Amino acid sequence: KTSEIGGTSNEPHPAIGSSTRWVPVDDPKNQHKFMRMAVENLSPDTVMVDEISTESECDSAKTIAQRGVQLVATVHGKSMIELVNDKDRSSLLGGITSVTLSKMEVEQRMASGGGSSKQVMMRKFEPLFGMVIEIHSRDMWYVHQNPKEAVDAYLRREPVLALRATPGLLEQVVAHPDEDGFRYEPEAPTSALGGVA
Repeated sequence: KTSEIGGTSNEPHPAIGSSTRWVPVDDPKNQHKFMRMAVENLSPDTVMVDEISTESECDSAKTIAQRGVQLVATVHGKSMIELVNDKDRSSLLGGITSVTLSKMEVEQRMASGGGSSKQVMMRKFEPLFGMVIEIHSRDMWYVHQNPKEAVDAYLRREPVLALRATPGLLEQVVAHPDEDGFRYEPEAPTSALGGVA
């Protein structure tokens, strides 16, 4: 497996630095083992992982986070919300569970503009990441500086602030939950949408 986020093949990227312990994975099926080995044997400050996709890799990511090691990783998907709703990968963003609210909790939600449903989805635990970046195209990224807040807002179907990054511009936007993820306002200028596939 090549290392797309840290270099190529067995050669680390110069930005990683010369003091890095470089541990390329021999076979993609073993990535979760290498993740654990790196944190258990090498005492790193940061672990970089390309394409977390399986339940065992998510479990290894939890082990890394529980040991206080910074985790930088790619996780492929259409949106952050796709991961929230994915059985294997939702644990990366705190996992979700169905909860039954008391009558008083429902009334409080309704008073603050929320729904009247007694059965709601809630986040189970802290997300493993301190920041999530959705890459919509080469020239348009959405930055969620507080994944916990973003996941909770999505589950409550409430808007939340995010940042939109386009070449030369970082602007605050409002992320509105919908079925496929977030809809961002104001909408991106059409020039920034050129690379969206």
